[in-house]
Amino acid sequence: MIIFDLICSHNHIFEGWFSSSKDYETQKENKLLLCPSCGSEDIKKSVMAPNIGLKTNQKKTSPPQSLQQSAPQPMTQTAPDAESQPIATNSISDTPIINQNEAAIKEAAKALSKVQEAVLKESVFVGNKFSQEARSMHYGEADKRKIHGHATQKEAHELQEEGIEIAALPLPYIPPDLKN
Repeated sequence: MIIFDLICSHNHIFEGWFSSSKDYETQKENKLLLCPSCGSEDIKKSVMAPNIGLKTNQKKTSPPQSLQQSAPQPMTQTAPDAESQPIATNSISDTPIINQNEAAIKEAAKALSKVQEAVLKESVFVGNKFSQEARSMHYGEADKRKIHGHATQKEAHELQEEGIEIAALPLPYIPPDLKN
């Protein structure tokens, strides 16, 4: 699994999880990538710093004392009546930073939920027969259509090895037969 930081034309930064770089390119070409904040399809990879592990013969060292002192401290928000400690705020809007992050997360989840709902409306639920249905369509034994359903990790891996493109739903899903 590869995680890319993505950015839309409105400078919203978000993560995308892909099975490979080719998977990212395919989804981008097919306009399957949408910004969870604004719905923009104009998505690019953002600059990322790789996380490279230490060699097994190297010891972990702590940063120099000068860097430890200048490290950013965690932001907290105090209760409104606690006058002794200020609330961390965004200098542009004076809105508490924590509240801005919570709001951004809620908005991103709402946008992602809407995208998933729209995709599922155009798709047929096939339940536990997902792997069989996907193979039938891939090998021309059934008409191609959009489907969704359940597959084990092993089944999903086998489908990918056969060159059948699949994607996991980003949010939990309640099958139609279990809805009230």
